Amino acid sequence: MENVNSVILAKGYGLKLICCTRTRTGLVCRTDKGIKELKKVYSDERTVVFENSVKRHLNERGFHGVMPFLLTAEGTPFFNYEDAMYVLEDYVPVKSADLTDKAIMKKVVTTLADMHNLAEGLAFEEERQGADLIKLYEKRKTELLRIIGRLKKGRTINGCDRLILQEGAHFVKRAEKAIEILKEAEYEKWERNTICHNCFKGDNIRVEEATDNISVTGFSKCAFDMGTVDVAEFIRRIYKDTECTASDAMEIVNIYGSQRRIDEAEFKMIFAMLLYPAKFFKLCNTYYNKRSSF
Repeated sequence: MENVNSVILAKGYGLKLICCTRTRTGLVCRTDKGIKELKKVYSDERTVVFENSVKRHLNERGFHGVMPFLLTAEGTPFFNYEDAMYVLEDYVPVKSADLTDKAIMKKVVTTLADMHNLAEGLAFEEERQGADLIKLYEKRKTELLRIIGRLKKGRTINGCDRLILQEGAHFVKRAEKAIEILKEAEYEKWERNTICHNCFKGDNIRVEEATDNISVTGFSKCAFDMGTVDVAEFIRRIYKDTECTASDAMEIVNIYGSQRRIDEAEFKMIFAMLLYPAKFFKLCNTYYNKRSSF
């Protein structure tokens, strides 16, 4: 394996590999030109190019919590080798962000707002647009109603089927209410022109060991959208991973709002996104469309 890595670094980046250490996310390589991190990626080339354009744009505007990909000898932000794609970054030692620590939490939310502010103005030839939430919620609601209708006509009922029949109507109503609130806030008229990370959570949020600054990675799902999408998903994740209360969620909104204005309509949209039972619909979609085990 080390020979393969040596070939990638030599042919792709003109670097000589001295030694390497495997981590959960990639390979930390000591080279003749410093320490780098080599990662295998599973996105397509256009996604990698867009991700790198976002990170370079942020860097150029003064946001240093992201690490753009190093360019290959051919000038691309990726290197293809034996039917696989690799990217290379300068290595910065980081540690996990403890989101139960209020001081860390504040820095993380402030970083998210700063990232959204500085991401505006990016021009990209092939725009990647985030999902239309009203259309998505309508689609998931229709799918659930169809599942419920099919189960009521069926004879064989298992544990998951019973759960859907017992609780499905409740979650349909929540989806309908979320759609209603988005329409009241005139969601469809809002410009979705900033870069949303779309996976601002977990290992994608780190603290740099040397500076205690927040480092952000994992931009493969980023797209043009509204910053409130990231805020709502971040709060949803905090509810899942910590003992988050309603006041904690409100504090997150206020911290974000102190750096990037949130008006009444955007506040309603955040509420609608949190009201929408995303996890329930995801489980239904996975179970009934992929036949995963209950």
